Amino acid sequence: MRVLTLESTDRAPSRARGFTATIFTEWGIRDHYLARLVVSELVTNAYMHGEGVIILRLSVAGDGLPLVEVYDEGDGLPAVLPENHAATNGRGLPTIADVTAAWGAHPVEDGGKVVWAKLAG
Repeated sequence: MRVLTLESTDRAPSRARGFTATIFTEWGIRDHYLARLVVSELVTNAYMHGEGVIILRLSVAGDGLPLVEVYDEGDGLPAVLPENHAATNGRGLPTIADVTAAWGAHPVEDGGKVVWAKLAG
């Protein structure tokens, strides 16, 4: 597992994308575009809607698929909003659902939450 701790600023998504590209390259995964997209969206959500420090964890699940986990200290779990073509936001989680094998979120016992996504093989 590789871990990056980020301050909750507008620079967090960029740093997370760079970290992801580096780690996926180290793992021999040359096509990491979707991983960077997923990481960017989840870290952006943590920055915009979460609280406190953001922790990005990258690992390989037992089935061999890459797993992205983003922790923040906020209590509210993310929700997919009804489709609204006039909205200027709210499309990130439906996109995550479309490009990953699975995703979800769960509260952490000591506070905060983890939003995770398993990338398709």
